[in-house]
Amino acid sequence: MKKSFGPLILLILGIVCSYGQGIKYEKTLDDALALSAKNNKPVFVFIKAPIPTDAMIPANVRIVGSTTGLDSKDVIDFYNKKFVSYQVMMTDSAAIKLRNQYHTTFYPAFIFLDSKGQIISKDGHNSRDPEKYMDMANKALDRIASGKTISYYEQLDKAGTITADQLKEYITLREELDMFDNAALADEYVNFLTIKSFDDYSTVLFVLKAGPYAYGKAFNLCHTNKKITDSIFKQEPTLVRLDINNRVIANTRNEAVKKKDGGMAVQAASFASSTWGKNYPQAGKASTLNMMNYYRAVKDTTRYFSQASYYYDTYYMNISTDSAKKIQQKILDDNFTKSIKASELVPNPNLPKNTTLALVAVHVIQGSQENLEVASSLHSGAYEFYTLGTHNPANLVKALLWCRRAIELQSNNPNYYDTMAHIMYRLNFYEEAVLNQNKAIELAADESKTEQDHLKDELAKMRTRKL
Repeated sequence: MKKSFGPLILLILGIVCSYGQGIKYEKTLDDALALSAKNNKPVFVFIKAPIPTDAMIPANVRIVGSTTGLDSKDVIDFYNKKFVSYQVMMTDSAAIKLRNQYHTTFYPAFIFLDSKGQIISKDGHNSRDPEKYMDMANKALDRIASGKTISYYEQLDKAGTITADQLKEYITLREELDMFDNAALADEYVNFLTIKSFDDYSTVLFVLKAGPYAYGKAFNLCHTNKKITDSIFKQEPTLVRLDINNRVIANTRNEAVKKKDGGMAVQAASFASSTWGKNYPQAGKASTLNMMNYYRAVKDTTRYFSQASYYYDTYYMNISTDSAKKIQQKILDDNFTKSIKASELVPNPNLPKNTTLALVAVHVIQGSQENLEVASSLHSGAYEFYTLGTHNPANLVKALLWCRRAIELQSNNPNYYDTMAHIMYRLNFYEEAVLNQNKAIELAADESKTEQDHLKDELAKMRTRKL
């Protein structure tokens, strides 16, 4: 049994083909880092994108072949001279840590590291133009030459010698590298300021973009001038305002989890609720979701089961089938539209009308659970209840109902039947468990052999009562 895409949705928008073998790649990242330290060269990490299957491609997108400038002789020679290199497929287990640690969202991804594994710069997307890869490499080398790297600022901060200007540069660089957990740095930064500083629009905007802890020191100082904060949330682009809110919520919740601070978790939930204004249903949903995720993270299963039961029953079980399908289609349409840049869309007169070629890339859309389609959310809830190991009949029946509803909404997903089978088995409905596992195997005909074998192994355990 595996969890279907929850907070992470993978949209394959195109294909990158025929990578050259000219660049010398080390077998492991550890090997690359060791050689980097020995030869005083930065590390180039190449996270490759898989070739998408037909099922992963939207109906109006056609796969086209694409060469890559990374195969250019000049690029190969330059990279072999200036860098120690390592490559990994994004679906490999070794890539998971890299993707999370360096916050990669576009694939193929290109990351430049120092010998300590600290990020220098990064980029994404394939290009046929070798200049992209030369520019990418020179940007990393220029950053190293300037001395103003993440490692440099980190050392200053740890030594307590960092200045206000350096701290601002540090936060800005982290944001450029998609590192948004800067709430603690925001608190440090405001220590250099005066109350009058928060009468300046750009200062308040900078601190808010750092994602300060909800109702913490930096956050409260930003709100000492209500006129400024009101202006920011009226004048700034929607995406900027959303980013501020999401960073405040995420940073506050993550710190609450780290400290196991229930009061701080409530602050995160309260702020999440406030971002919805007078939309009270969504405000309540946001608050409940944040507390549910907090209890899950700190392993307070009693409170988690209670919050999750209320959350899924209230916000998903009451949605009609037609409404759920409309929500699902809208999310898919919106995600596709937002995920691909206009420059990557190429009309082709030889294909049917309204058909577009996506020349490059895989985009991973990060989104909260509440933005997923209804069936997937209900399945996620059922899956979590099962994997948390509950044997409470009330909890298992609740999960069973959610899973059944997910199947009603999306009846061709083998993961849903697999989860249903496991829940039924734990409820001692062994025959029904076998029936649902067989259905999962039937629907998994297009899945990998590894996945099919796993489902069959689980079926054998169910039949022999050894699960």
